[in-house]
Amino acid sequence: MNGNIIKSKLLFALFVFMQTFCSVYAQNSGFNLKGRACERDGKSGIGYATVKLYNNTDSVSVYRGVADEAGAFSIGGVAAGSYRVKVTCVGYENYVARVNVGGDTDMGIIKLNEDKNMLDGVTVMAEYSKVKPTGDVVVQVKGNPMAKGKTLVDFMRYLRDLDVADNSISVRGRENTLIYVDDRKVSFEQLKSIDPSMIDRIEIIPHADASYGINARGGIVKVHLRSDGGLLGSVSMYGEADYYSPVRFSPGFNLLYSKGKISIGNFFDSRPYERYRQEYSETSVDEGVKNETHIKGFSYGRSLDENLSFRYSFNKFDRIDVYGGVGIGRGDSRQTSVSSDSETKMSTNDNNRNYNAGLKFVKGLSADGKNYFVLKTEYNKSFENTDNRYAVDITSDMAHRKYNLDGVSVEPYVSVDLTKMSTLSAGLNYYYLIDRHQSQGTETLDYVSDMRFVNKGHDCAAWASYGITIGKLYMRAELNYMWGEQIYKDYLSSENNVTNIERGLFPTFVFQWNINQDKGRFLNIGYFRYYSYPNYYYRSPEVVWQNSQLYSVGNPSLKMQTYNQMQVYFSLNKSWSADYCMDFGNDLVKVLMQPDGSRPGVYFTRPENAGTSMNHTLRLTYSGRLFSFWYSRNTLGAVYMEEKMPGRKVSNANISFRTDNDFTIYKGIGLTMAMSATSKTETLSYENNATYKINFGAYASLLKDKLSLNFVWSNVFYNRNKMKMYGDGWEVTRLTLHSRTRLMLTATWNFSLGAKIKKVNLPTSSGMYRETPTL
Repeated sequence: MNGNIIKSKLLFALFVFMQTFCSVYAQNSGFNLKGRACERDGKSGIGYATVKLYNNTDSVSVYRGVADEAGAFSIGGVAAGSYRVKVTCVGYENYVARVNVGGDTDMGIIKLNEDKNMLDGVTVMAEYSKVKPTGDVVVQVKGNPMAKGKTLVDFMRYLRDLDVADNSISVRGRENTLIYVDDRKVSFEQLKSIDPSMIDRIEIIPHADASYGINARGGIVKVHLRSDGGLLGSVSMYGEADYYSPVRFSPGFNLLYSKGKISIGNFFDSRPYERYRQEYSETSVDEGVKNETHIKGFSYGRSLDENLSFRYSFNKFDRIDVYGGVGIGRGDSRQTSVSSDSETKMSTNDNNRNYNAGLKFVKGLSADGKNYFVLKTEYNKSFENTDNRYAVDITSDMAHRKYNLDGVSVEPYVSVDLTKMSTLSAGLNYYYLIDRHQSQGTETLDYVSDMRFVNKGHDCAAWASYGITIGKLYMRAELNYMWGEQIYKDYLSSENNVTNIERGLFPTFVFQWNINQDKGRFLNIGYFRYYSYPNYYYRSPEVVWQNSQLYSVGNPSLKMQTYNQMQVYFSLNKSWSADYCMDFGNDLVKVLMQPDGSRPGVYFTRPENAGTSMNHTLRLTYSGRLFSFWYSRNTLGAVYMEEKMPGRKVSNANISFRTDNDFTIYKGIGLTMAMSATSKTETLSYENNATYKINFGAYASLLKDKLSLNFVWSNVFYNRNKMKMYGDGWEVTRLTLHSRTRLMLTATWNFSLGAKIKKVNLPTSSGMYRETPTL
């Protein structure tokens, strides 16, 4: 408690110092020059346009600024005199005019013409990127030639600040990156269903404030939808196959419509067919006894997701959003495990439904909209029924599970400009979740027990954030206090009940030095102390069998994890950057494998608060055109990791390399090649062999960009994954045998009808997800 008081006093002293410094600095500043960059209609703002002021006597800029997302800009501290003003934005012709500053000056609406030659030419990706004074990066997608013919995920692979894998995305290689479409958090699968033709820009927020929640410490990827067209939409078809058969077919439909004060968004994605083949070999050695098991299986699935958003704008700064969604899915799996002395067959039938609803209210508190209040509340509901059938040699048995989950969140916050250069934000985050389980276990085989329990919890966080811009410097200090309670209640065995109460104080400091914005040179430093709860399903003590020799089980006693993280990011120019991250964690949740003492040759995985870790990560990134037809993004990384738990310590150093290459054949037509490789890695949970893979692809944007075709031949060359788990006197090695090569084709038809409309940022809904504690 004394430590928290000291931290609070230090943060308050820093706040007073920064505010006093800002006030002194403001007293010596000049006049304010403002205006708004717009398209030819004079209404649709051009976000993140660059504004520069030049002396009439030379070509050296003396003042500069960047417009906000609505095109509005304000440059403070301008001395009295006559200047040339130049407004630029990729995809638009430059605007040049003269202005006399003798006091605060408003240039009004500045109209920019589209630059057709620039839009159709071969350009550098860096020209479509802007770095805000806060360190956030904005990448223009609309009109970007690199986006033509590609899926959104493939386009993101070429953004310098993002690392895109097959099933995830991260900001500068950090874990726990959150994805937003406008104001709503979405999953990676939902992101994949959106075509680049519907996107205006992508905002990359390396150091998100607490309004996004404590789990945003891995950064934010925020996709903003386009503004033009009374009706804007896309219809897509995705198909995937391996060497044996079709794997997945997924049609999708997205629609955005706006008229007057009303805006509507619809996002539909379905998977009427999914079929995946899996094959492994497992070798276990326990006290010198060796056992080999061959595992082969198939999984099938069908799903549908529908999300609808509605917005009513009372005026320019006041609005209300109502949104909701529904998801329905069904999965079936079949698996056969053959060992030296038995054959086990397992089948699973799963049915799930989830519903989401939310409301967001935004109220402007000042004439310019820079002061505002936000209230956001959401509700999630999901059901899941699962039937499991087990057959060991000639004996068979059944088990059945039911889940019923409710989640509620309420998040109010307010943001106020204290001066022209400083902002104070504060808010509350409240979350409540209750997850009800009921299981009917096996009767003959001792595989699954009868269970009836509830996992529930709620936590509340109060936070305040203060940011200030002084010339080329931006600083932000933030403090977050949280209190949470996690409860596990077992209705069949009350002695298993667990209650955990946790609290803490978590500060954040961010420093951004924009050394030379024209060259893209800046330095960013951040310190974070943050916490993370394990996935709620990790607390479920239910047994889930992976194969005949391995099952997983949750742990109701899990506590939250705490981290201290230091990040340094230096951008030399628009092509080269380097970053370093040091992360120290306590009470880390690790999924550990152990032998089952009552079943010889059988093992289980269970999450534990296993100990501490220290990670050092260093990365070097280059992105740019090697030749006029060849754009390349490359990352070289090195990691040193040390993990400790009672009686065990693991140290590991590994290197990784990734390259994504785009070869332009003609306007909107090209080829792609990607390669990644990682050396051997080891943690407290497992060790993995070195891996590599190479992908090839092709894309085309046809019929005046109405039709997009994207083909990927993934894992053309790769090595098999080999995972090893071990403990006192035992060792288990798993080798992946199934083919990972895939042929993937995406066809998208884009359409728009109607006159230009104002920008709309409609939220979409996202449900909760379960995560089984396996390796």
